[in-house]
Amino acid sequence: MGVTVFSAESVTTHIRSGDGIKTIITFLEHPKIEHRNYALRLTRVLSERFGEELASALRTSNKFVMLKDKVLDSQSRDGERSDAACILANLSLSENEVKTMLGTGFIKWIVSTLKGQHCSTNGRSSRSNSTMAGGLLGLLLHFCRSSDPQCLGVVKEHQVMTIFRDQLVFASTVRMKQLAALGLKYLSESGMSLAAAGDFDPSPPQGFCSSFFICTRALPAHSLCPIHATPCEEGSQL
Repeated sequence: MGVTVFSAESVTTHIRSGDGIKTIITFLEHPKIEHRNYALRLTRVLSERFGEELASALRTSNKFVMLKDKVLDSQSRDGERSDAACILANLSLSENEVKTMLGTGFIKWIVSTLKGQHCSTNGRSSRSNSTMAGGLLGLLLHFCRSSDPQCLGVVKEHQVMTIFRDQLVFASTVRMKQLAALGLKYLSESGMSLAAAGDFDPSPPQGFCSSFFICTRALPAHSLCPIHATPCEEGSQL
């Protein structure tokens, strides 16, 4: 008999009420692979339901960096790495934690990994690859929600908007498409904030955002981007 949504919710609620979160966290670095795998899987499930509470417990036990290191560790099993990525993606992190704990350098690695994954699979992903890709997209969302100029600068530098656009078109799962759409939404909002601050130079509307709109007539030389209400440069990432 398959596990029902009700039974899954019941189990996670019992874990939460019985102080199980703290107990599970102690197994995240267990020397036995099987124990560690189960702990990571359980933590991933809990992160989907109790992200804020789990973040508090992981913060108290100093496990954030361990999870990031797990994602980056090429010697770890794919399942462990993808679970760690999903856990971090689902957590409620402060803007300071995104900048200092995850670090803007993480963006380059995530973008490179997603591009490499797409090329190596020719658009066809295994379940573990899809889980990892979903976790990495979720991690990018942390940076795209940030209002920190340095974070947004690195997001632009590594053309994260293009990553979201490609995932929206080519992703193999509905969840990944949803994450990509959220990423575009957050970047659009950031773009509007930058436009309001006067950080865009006037130029013809031939940039990235114009690719979302099909027009039957030529646009005036200084038309406004329909997303940001300001002219967008060619290749603009915000």
